[in-house]
Parts: sequence; structure tokens; C-alpha cells
Amino acid sequence: MNSDQDKNQEQTKKFYKIHGEKLFLVPYLKDFVQVYNQWMQDQEILYLTGSEPLSLQEEYDNQESWLKDKQKYTFIIFEKSKEPQEYREGFPEYARSGIQAGDINLFFHDYIEPNEAEIDVMIGEKSCRKKGLAKEATLLMMDFGRAYYKKDTFIAKIKKQNYDSIKLFESLGYQKFEEIQAFEEIHYKIKFEKQMSIEQFKQNHKIEEIQGL
Repeated sequence: MNSDQDKNQEQTKKFYKIHGEKLFLVPYLKDFVQVYNQWMQDQEILYLTGSEPLSLQEEYDNQESWLKDKQKYTFIIFEKSKEPQEYREGFPEYARSGIQAGDINLFFHDYIEPNEAEIDVMIGEKSCRKKGLAKEATLLMMDFGRAYYKKDTFIAKIKKQNYDSIKLFESLGYQKFEEIQAFEEIHYKIKFEKQMSIEQFKQNHKIEEIQGL
């Protein structure tokens, strides 16, 4: 691991809620595992995300590991809603005004450059699809990665059959740079020429730190 990644690993991992227009992003907590695990029993989602089905207990273990892991950052996507939600009772107060819709991730792999991050997004709740949530979440996540992790290049690895995801990332300006036949994947990349500071992020987006996780 190079020195820049070493510094990234030494930083204390902080957790945030980010407010968007149609959605808000919150950390992946144990409160959200049950719904997430239900999504991940869907065969299409498993294939398109390159995932294996996990038991509920395995998902709880996975959530705890991901929350602590400094080489990845996960937000759960909530669609904003004014209506009471049937499974919101056990949610933390800051997540009770939305519908659990999906997740979005940044990965800081050792094998990519220190200025790069892999990004993926999933809308697991079918009623929340085709509403622009994935696009808004991806734009927020890229700005977050630029400001808080000093990344200027983002890589998306997409299954060739995932036409909606391909359309999304191409609409955001991602360029195809590699095709991996063995995994049936197309890899896309985008690079930002201008840096974004935390101050600039806060000017453009409402963000609040969540303590005690």
C-alpha cells in the first residue's frame, strides 16, 4: 500500500447523513439489514451485482464488517417520503422520514491508484426505481469522494446485461475503457479535472455528522 493510502487508513472513519433533493444517504446500520437481505435474495440483483446470497445472520456480520472497514464507504439510499413507513419503527430517528431504497458504495482498493475509487449503486426496492434516485445518489457520492477522500477518478464495473446501469453511467459522462469477458463486465471511468474541498461540498450539499457509531 502506498503512503497516500496509508494515510487514508489511519484516518478515523466518520459517518454522515447527506441530504439530496429526492433522497437522503445514511450509513449502513444493523437496522437496515433485514430489508437489504430481502433484496439480496432476488436472483437478478445477485447476478447484476456479482453477489452471493447470504443468510440473515451472515448479512448482519457483513454489515458490521463493512461499517468498520476503512477501504470502503457505504450509504443506504432512502427515498424521501411524507408517509409513515411500515418498517420504520426500529430505524434511528434520522432515517424515519424515508423509504429504504438501495445502497451506494465507494471502494478504495489497494490495486488501484490513490486518486481512484470504484463506485457502484443499486436500487433494490422496485417501487423506488425509475425515479432518478440512482443518478442523484451517484452524483452525491462522487462529490463526497472528491471532497472527503480526495478522489478525482471513479471506476464503475458493470455487467454487460445491466443496460440501465450502463445508460446511467454513460449519461454522467463515464467512458468505457475495458471489457472483461470472463466476468461479462464493462468497465467505465470518469476523471474530474477540478478538485473539490469539504467547504465547497458543504456549500452545495447539506451534510451532518452522525456520532456514536
